[in-house]
Amino acid sequence: MNNTKARRQAAKTPKAQILWETVIDALPKYNDNDPDPLLRALIFHARSGWTWYVASASRDTRGISKFDDDVICWGFVQGDEDAWGPFSLREIQEATRGEVIVLQGFEFPPCREADLL
Repeated sequence: MNNTKARRQAAKTPKAQILWETVIDALPKYNDNDPDPLLRALIFHARSGWTWYVASASRDTRGISKFDDDVICWGFVQGDEDAWGPFSLREIQEATRGEVIVLQGFEFPPCREADLL
């Protein structure tokens, strides 16, 4: 999957409301132990150019997040630096004022980190 193509497609899409339930239901439960996880969804913020690639996610039942009813994801982030790690969907939504595009399935076929380079 060409990362630039996915970003261009996301940037052309009008401001989107994230459909958290749809995204969460399609992902495996949070797992940070997989050495080469399959990236299954892309969250893109056109204004900043940041991209979050989601491998797995679970509802926060342990109080990790400062938000109630949050979802904690594991994946690869391309922002100021590229890094693997956990991230909060509510924090992304708050920081970007909901101005993100979510792609999955046909729009963003699952891939590995090596496919992004």
